[in-house]
Amino acid sequence: RYMGSKILEVTVYLILAFFMINAQGADILYVFFALIFLLLAFLMFFMCVSVISTIGFWIIQMWPLRSILTAIYLLMGGLYFPLDLLPKPYYMVLSVTPFAIVGHVLTKVLTCQVENTFILYYCLITLIWIVFLYYIYNILLSKGLKKYEGMGN
Repeated sequence: RYMGSKILEVTVYLILAFFMINAQGADILYVFFALIFLLLAFLMFFMCVSVISTIGFWIIQMWPLRSILTAIYLLMGGLYFPLDLLPKPYYMVLSVTPFAIVGHVLTKVLTCQVENTFILYYCLITLIWIVFLYYIYNILLSKGLKKYEGMGN
């Protein structure tokens, strides 16, 4: 249902990404890898948000967490400052987090600042995150549903 409601946005983003990458003079293989990475990053971020949403089983008022999560995304995603300005050890750790993948890394890929092997490396990292987050989501959802009390129960 979520993907269905976002299909128009995803299509527009894919078309824009294709033209943006193509305008940079990238070869067709780069465009293909970049679009695959874009789709994987979208799926990974959906799984990340799904895991975060399961916190609602244990915390009733989740609205205060929104500003904290936004701040984490802006800092760790490289939106406040480029992550590659950090010392190399910190950059290597932060660049493989979901927030950095959908922020900093995706921006570098869409502006053709990386090589094909870099994109494949991050596709693999993104797939690992998708599997991990899916596993965590299933665990939290099953535990949360056991704890859940609906009105009148």
